[in-house]
Amino acid sequence: MQDPKQQKTQAQSVAQIASAQSKSIVSSPASSDKNIENLQAANKLKQIHAAAAHQPVDYEAQARKRRKKRAFILVQKLFLFVIAPTIAATVYYVFIARDQYMSTTSVSVKTEGTPSLGIDSIIGSFASSGTSKDALLVQEYIQSRDMLKLLDEKEQFLKHYQNPNIDFLARLAPDATFEDAYEYYREMIGIKFDSESGVLTLEVKAFDPQSAQRFAETLIKLSEQKVNAMSIHMQNDKIAFTKGVLDEAEKRLFAAQKAILSIQQEQGDFSPDHSAKSLMGLKSGLENALAQAQTQLNEARAIMAPTAPQVLALDSKVRSIKAQIRKENNRLIGSTEDGGMGKNIAEFELAMLEKELAQKEYQSATISLEAARLDALKQKSYLVEITSPSLVDEASYPKRWLKILTVFLVSLAAFGIFSLTVSAVKEHARI
Repeated sequence: MQDPKQQKTQAQSVAQIASAQSKSIVSSPASSDKNIENLQAANKLKQIHAAAAHQPVDYEAQARKRRKKRAFILVQKLFLFVIAPTIAATVYYVFIARDQYMSTTSVSVKTEGTPSLGIDSIIGSFASSGTSKDALLVQEYIQSRDMLKLLDEKEQFLKHYQNPNIDFLARLAPDATFEDAYEYYREMIGIKFDSESGVLTLEVKAFDPQSAQRFAETLIKLSEQKVNAMSIHMQNDKIAFTKGVLDEAEKRLFAAQKAILSIQQEQGDFSPDHSAKSLMGLKSGLENALAQAQTQLNEARAIMAPTAPQVLALDSKVRSIKAQIRKENNRLIGSTEDGGMGKNIAEFELAMLEKELAQKEYQSATISLEAARLDALKQKSYLVEITSPSLVDEASYPKRWLKILTVFLVSLAAFGIFSLTVSAVKEHARI
C-alpha cells in the first residue's frame, strides 16, 4: 500500500499538468472545434488521474502477477524443449519402434603343427602370435565391403533391412547408396576380439530371430572359407618357392655337367685329373730311375776313365732320363699349344668344383621341398566354432526406457545450458 501523502502529491502534480494543458489549449489560435475537443480530452485525463490518486496501488499483487507470468513462460519452454521431445521419444520407442533380435556366436582361429624352435619363435613369444594375426584378419574381413557383397548375394541381407514394415528410423532406405548400406551394415554387425583368449565374438542384429541366426551362420561359413583359402594360398606359396629354388639348382647342376662334357670332348680325355695323376706317377718313376742312374754313373767315374764305354753309357742314360722328365713336366704345366695339360686340368677341376657345389645345392633344395610339403600337410589354419549362433526368443533392442531416459536427460541438459546462456547474455546487456 502506498503512503497517502505520496498519493496526494501525485494527484496535485497531475492536476497541475492537466490545468496547464487546458490553458495551452484555450490560448491556442487554432479553430474553436479543435480547441473544444482538446479541452474535453484534457478534462477526461484530469478525471482519470484524479480517480487514480484516490485508489491505492497493490504492489504485491503486481509482483505475484509477474511471477505467474514468468512461471507460465518457463512451463511453456520446458514443455517445448524437454517434455515434447520426451513424449515424442516415448511414442516412437513404445508404439512405433520395431523389436531387434541379436544372435551371438564365438569363434577362434587355430593352427595345427608345432613351430620350429628358432629365433622366430623367440621373437614370437614377445610379439603377437600367428593365431592372433589370423583372428585379426578374420575380424577385418567380416567388417569389409567384400563380406557385405557376399552376404547380400547369398542371404539378401539388404532386402531384410529395407522391409517397409520396419519403422522409418531403423530401416535402411530403399534408395540407399552402397556406402550408406555399408555404414548401416557396420551398425548391425558387431565383432570383438579378446587378445588374451584369442576368441572372436560376433553379434548380429536383425528384426526377427531367425534372420539374425541365419546371417550369423553365413558370416561364420564365409569366414571359414576365407581362412581355408588363406591357409592353402600360404602353403602353395611356400611349396612354389622351394620348388623354384629346386629348379634353379637343377639348372645349375645340368649346366655344370654339360661344361664337364664339353671339356672332355675338346681335350679328348675322359678325366684330365686322372691323366695328370698318371703323369705324376710316371714322373716320380723317372725321378727314381734318374737317381739310380746318377748313382751308378758316379760310381763308374770313380773307378773308370771318363772315356770308358760303361761311363759313356751311364752318362747317356742319365741325360735321356732328364730329357724325359723335362718332357713330362712340360706336359703337366706347359701350354695347350705345346701339348701341355695345365690349362686343361685347371678348367676341368673348376668344372668339377662347380658340379659338386651344384649337386649339394640340388640335394639341399630337394630336402627343403620335401620339408615344405610336410609342413604344408601339418600346419593348417582353420576356424573353430566355440558357440553356435544363438536363436533368441526375446528382443535385445531397442532398450526403450533407457532411450527415453536418455532423450529426457539430454533435452533437460540442453535446455539448462540454453537458459543459462540467455540469462548471461541479458545480464551482460544490462551492464
